[in-house]
Amino acid sequence: KGKKGKKGKKDKKPQPPPPVPIPESGVAPKKFGTYDMVVVGCQEGDYDPRDGFDKCEDDWVACLANTLGDSYSLHCKNTLGQMRICAFVRADVAPAVHHWLKSTEATGLGHIMNNKGGVGISCRVWDTSVCFINSHLAAHDDMRKRRDDDFAEIVGGCRFGEKLECTEAFHHLVWMGDLNYRCEWGLEPGAEIKRKPTEERFNAMLAKVKGGPPGRAEIFKHDQLTRSRLAGDAFMGFQEGDPAKSHMPTFKVQREPGFNYKTQRTPAWCDRVLWKTAEGFSAKQTTLTAAGDVGTSDHKPVAAGLTLELLAHSATVHIESDDPSAAAEPMSPMSPAPDRAVSAFDVALDMAPQESAGASPGKVRRTQTVDATKSTSVKDAPFMRKLFQSLCFCAYPSNEWSAPTSRWILRFEELSATNLVASDINGKSDPYVVFFASVLEDPGKYAGPGVKNPKWRTKTIKTNLNPVWPCDGKSVPTLPLAVSQADVIGREHLLIRVMDQDTLSSDDLIGSARLYLGDFGDAIRAGKGGKIEKLIGLTSKGRRAGELMLSLVLEKNPHYAA
Repeated sequence: KGKKGKKGKKDKKPQPPPPVPIPESGVAPKKFGTYDMVVVGCQEGDYDPRDGFDKCEDDWVACLANTLGDSYSLHCKNTLGQMRICAFVRADVAPAVHHWLKSTEATGLGHIMNNKGGVGISCRVWDTSVCFINSHLAAHDDMRKRRDDDFAEIVGGCRFGEKLECTEAFHHLVWMGDLNYRCEWGLEPGAEIKRKPTEERFNAMLAKVKGGPPGRAEIFKHDQLTRSRLAGDAFMGFQEGDPAKSHMPTFKVQREPGFNYKTQRTPAWCDRVLWKTAEGFSAKQTTLTAAGDVGTSDHKPVAAGLTLELLAHSATVHIESDDPSAAAEPMSPMSPAPDRAVSAFDVALDMAPQESAGASPGKVRRTQTVDATKSTSVKDAPFMRKLFQSLCFCAYPSNEWSAPTSRWILRFEELSATNLVASDINGKSDPYVVFFASVLEDPGKYAGPGVKNPKWRTKTIKTNLNPVWPCDGKSVPTLPLAVSQADVIGREHLLIRVMDQDTLSSDDLIGSARLYLGDFGDAIRAGKGGKIEKLIGLTSKGRRAGELMLSLVLEKNPHYAA
C-alpha cells in the first residue's frame, strides 16, 4: 500500500513482487504431475502492472499461468475489489470439468464496500459438485464476532444457482483466505481483548512459537476460528488440517524472508484452508505449508493440497438451455463413466497476498440422473393414478396423474424438529419442510391443475420451534424415486429445507441439511427395503439452526406395474 509523503501525496503503488525460486515457494506442480486442478486466491492484491499489462489483475493471472506452464489452462476466475480467485485445470482432465458459475458478497463498510467479503466459483467434475470461496474477513483481535458475522453474510449472499446455501449445496466446499482469526493465549477468561499485545505477552507468545510444534500447539489451543467452528457460530461442519503442526503463524510478519514478527500484533494463523464434504464422500489433505521465503506482505502465503472423492454416474443425461428457468432440451449423453466414482481428484490451493453469474450465462448445462432400465405397463391406469395421487402428494389433489412408474418410494415414519431459529417477530416460526433430489420424481407430475411451483413439502405447523409432523399420509409426502439403480441411489442425498411460512412476504429459510441415502443403495441391491433413522443438524448461513429427527423407510411401490 502506498504511503503519504510530506506533501500529502501518495507514493506510487508497490512494484511487482520479485520472482521467488520455485523450489522455495512450496508449490511447484509438475507437467502432467501432482494436481488435477490448481486454485489460487489473493486478498489486497494491488501493484503497478508490468509493461504490456493494463491492469494488475491481468498481470497477476499471467504470472500464475506462466508459473503453472502449458499443461494447465485457466477455466474460471472471479474478482471482488482486490480479492481474486482463479481455477486452472490440467489439460488431460479438463473434459470432466464443466458448469462453472461465479458469485461474490461484499461485507465491508455498509455491507457494500468490497475491501472485505468473499469471492467464489463453482463447477462440476463429472457429477460431483465442487465450490471454492476465497474471503477476507474483518481484522483485529477483538473482532471475532464480526468475523463470524462476515462468514455468515458471505454464505447467505454467495449463490451459485443451487437450492441450498453453499455450505450444504455441494459435495465439496473449500474455503480459503485471510480469515483474520487470532489466538487468545495468555488472556484471562473474560479479560478485555486489546488490539496491541503487551510486551510481556508478545515475548511469551514469540518464545512459544519459536520453540517448535509443541509450543505452537499450546498457542493454537486458543485459536478463535477453532472455537467458533466447534460452537457452531461459523464454519459449522468444516474440517481443516493442523496449521500449528504444519507451519509457523502467518501474521503479522516483517516484509522480508523468514518468520520475523511485528510487535504491534500477536502472532496468529490468519491464513487458512478449510473444507466441508457431504456425507458419503471423502476429502483428504495431502499437504499444508506456508511460504516463509516470500517477503512481499505482512502475511505469509499458505498452500494446501487436497484429494477429493468424485462421483460419476453411468446413467446421466446432460441438457442445455438458454435460461435456467426455461424447459431444457436433451443433449447427447457424455461418454459413460464408471458406475461408482472416479477414485480421486487432486486440488492445490494457494493463497497469495452481485448476483451469481449463473443468472445470465448464455448457455447453462444441467444434469438429471435417469433410470435407463425403467419399463412400465399400467393395467388399471385411472384407479392407480387415484391411489398414487393420495399416496405421494400431501396437498393439491388432482384427477390428472401420470402413471405410477416408480419402483421404489420413500415414506416417513417420523419427522420432527427441535430448537429451530425464530423467524417471526413473536419469537416463533411457522415451519414446513421441503424435500428435493435429482433422483426424485418431478412433483409437477402429481400436482393438481393450477398449482404453481409444486414441491414435495409437508404441511405448515403454526407458531412452533419444536414441531412434530404427523406421518399420517396427509401432513408429510411420500416421495417416489425416479431411479431404481442401486449404484445411483447409493451415492445420492435427499436435500432438505426447513422454511418459515409468511403471509405478506416471501417464505424465509430456517435451516437446511442433506441426508445421505447410501444405505438405501445397499437395500435396493439386495432387492429389499430399508430404513434410515437419524438426527440431522440444520444450518443457516453456515451456523447452527436446530435439529431434524427423521425415520425414513425405503419400500417397493405397491402400485407399480412392470
